Amino acid sequence: MKLLTIFLLIALCFSIELIGQNLFDYEPEIIDGKAEALGQASILSSRGANYLFNNTAMLSNLNKTNIQINCRGITGTSNVYDTDKEHPFHFKLNAVSFCIPFNNNSSNKFALGAGYRVYYDWSNNLKFEERYLHYVNTFKKKTRGGLNTLVIGGAFNLSQKFYGGLSLSLPVFSNLSYEESEDGDLEYSSEGSVSGTFLTFSSAAILTRSLSAGFRLRTPFNLKEDWESTDITKSDNEIQIPIELGFALKFSANDNINFYIEYISRNLSNYYILKYDPEEYPYDPEIQTDGKSDNGFSLRTGFEAGNKSESFRFGLFLRSVPYYEYSKTDPSVIRKPKTETGITLGGGGKSKSTMTFDMYGSLSFLMYESDQFDTRSSETDDFSYFRLRVGLTLGFEI
Repeated sequence: MKLLTIFLLIALCFSIELIGQNLFDYEPEIIDGKAEALGQASILSSRGANYLFNNTAMLSNLNKTNIQINCRGITGTSNVYDTDKEHPFHFKLNAVSFCIPFNNNSSNKFALGAGYRVYYDWSNNLKFEERYLHYVNTFKKKTRGGLNTLVIGGAFNLSQKFYGGLSLSLPVFSNLSYEESEDGDLEYSSEGSVSGTFLTFSSAAILTRSLSAGFRLRTPFNLKEDWESTDITKSDNEIQIPIELGFALKFSANDNINFYIEYISRNLSNYYILKYDPEEYPYDPEIQTDGKSDNGFSLRTGFEAGNKSESFRFGLFLRSVPYYEYSKTDPSVIRKPKTETGITLGGGGKSKSTMTFDMYGSLSFLMYESDQFDTRSSETDDFSYFRLRVGLTLGFEI
């Protein structure tokens, strides 16, 4: 465990040299250090009160009041249209969760939880240079905010074999800001807010002594964005976010070795722009956010070895992202999204009888030779993307 800690600290320091933002703006945050280390498989592998965000049903499996505090750091690089871009390191607290279990001296239990989480994280830093003849201009862009939610949930279990849960997510403190500067001079800025409300249904079942299954359904919702820039230009946008389904299995070889696999639906073909303002950019209200697309997929796998005192974790995830090779003859044809690949590593355990810790590091990437069609310049180019993400979760039992 000491070697793992040293490795992750070195990765954190090195990351400043290593894209900070997601390839997909509507990528829900994985809230939990343990789940992040297990290939982002979260439905059956979260820690304590963080199950509120990933599988509310499992809150009813806790025996004591629990608090979880989560933070993350991101950085990375990308190359688009022969322009190298870097995302300097950005750190933030991204969730706090709290759960109270109620034990009624029977085999059936229930629990209540509440928490704050970043659902869509759009905070990142961007820096790149543009050269023209012997002139070099340095551009910096800073984005802050995203969809932050207050989550309230309840859970129950029957004979510690069947679990059910429901949570409600409401927008809170969901402010947005954006700044763009050239050679140190502020050129443009804007502020805004984002909102969206949804329900999440979840369940789990102990099928055998070594096999468990989990399920999660997040309802569709409309995401609203309101922006106002320094030149008093206002924009009012609304996106339809489709339903999300998740299925998970956990296999325990013995008390110290666990395997996880999880499938999450992407539904990339069902993101629709319902409203886009200003009107000089007219959109069909039924248009998909990135045109016609296959739905895509998200597959997450994880391996864990260890005991309650300390454990080692490793994982791999594959997920479709809305990056395509456009048809030069017909850009509107159904397109297959590219696949982002990620490798995760981490560990955790108990440092004291009432305190737990989980840390992780993940590297994700996407590289391809592109025939991507840029309607602005009719250019094609290759694309590369690397992102390093590190984080820590601290838990406390009361």
